[in-house]
Amino acid sequence: GCVARASTSVEMGMAPEEPSAKRARTAAAAAPWGAGSACATAAIAAGEVSIQASVVDAASGAPGATEGINTGICFLDHMIDQLTAHAQLRVSVRASLAGRPAAPRTNDFARPELDAEIVGGAGEALGLAIKQLLSAGPAMPSREFCFCAPLDEAFTELRLEFGGQPGAEVSLAPYGIYPKTGRKYIGSYRTALTHDFFQRLPPPFGGPPPPRG
Repeated sequence: GCVARASTSVEMGMAPEEPSAKRARTAAAAAPWGAGSACATAAIAAGEVSIQASVVDAASGAPGATEGINTGICFLDHMIDQLTAHAQLRVSVRASLAGRPAAPRTNDFARPELDAEIVGGAGEALGLAIKQLLSAGPAMPSREFCFCAPLDEAFTELRLEFGGQPGAEVSLAPYGIYPKTGRKYIGSYRTALTHDFFQRLPPPFGGPPPPRG
């Protein structure tokens, strides 16, 4: 199983990492996807919304995932692109509505009646593709990956735990300190939907089915 834990705090400050823990984390990061894995694709459809996702182990040298990220919600594209920057993956995610793909670098699908399905569907499709990527290699032992990002207004930590009870724990609000209540939007992206993205991501790893409705 896989547990995704995402949290944000406005408190900056961490205990120094032990050298042995740092060495273990560095070794795990060197080949996070395991020998034998290369690339995988997945697609989901819900009503008129369809989403295709491809992931490639960047260290494998395998071709694929060259179509880019185009969900019709620009900030969601930016979020997903962080997997390319920090997870040693090449990622492609493309969303379509009634067979029509979103125009590149637009907020075509950032509409209240549509954006929740796009964001959650992107998480689910990515989870399915990553599951296939892991299945192509040897069995994943019980391991934990951690990524921390000190941002302008907050400190964010993400942990992925393999071998534990499947599920997701998400604590990201209030999304900054300006205004004091936190941001409801970043551009045309509703910040509350980030919770939906992470809730839909773990089920393909063996967690409970995502909520619908």
